[in-house]
Amino acid sequence: FGISWGTFTGTTTFNTGQGATISLAGGGVNDSETVSGTLTGSGTGIVQATLNPTSATYAKEKVGTTSAAKTFTLTNNQAVELTSIATSTTGDFAVSATTCGTSLAAKGKCTISMTFTPTATGTRTGQLSVSDSASNSPQVSNPTGTGK
Repeated sequence: FGISWGTFTGTTTFNTGQGATISLAGGGVNDSETVSGTLTGSGTGIVQATLNPTSATYAKEKVGTTSAAKTFTLTNNQAVELTSIATSTTGDFAVSATTCGTSLAAKGKCTISMTFTPTATGTRTGQLSVSDSASNSPQVSNPTGTGK
């Protein structure tokens, strides 16, 4: 025996394996049915903004001298503008140039150039961080270099 209820269309956010109840109502008195079960499915979410590469290794550099810059790309994967963009660095690394302003158009890209100036010998670590309006803010890259 079969009953056709038509098509159910809706939107929701759920995790695979999450329990759910869907109630269907018919046109007459007592024409309703409740269906319970486990939602299954899969999908690919969109990372709103990315910074690439996520790590970089600078060549050995004499203490106190500045390396050639490496370029990092900030990408806005959203259909809306990315706003409130601010970059910062830690360690012996510094932003030397950027095409990124305080906002980035939908689906846009900009670049950040970063140099390495070791203050001591040995392995040096740091971070390039970009904070913005994306839900996955901040985006980070973890550079390393060696002072000689």
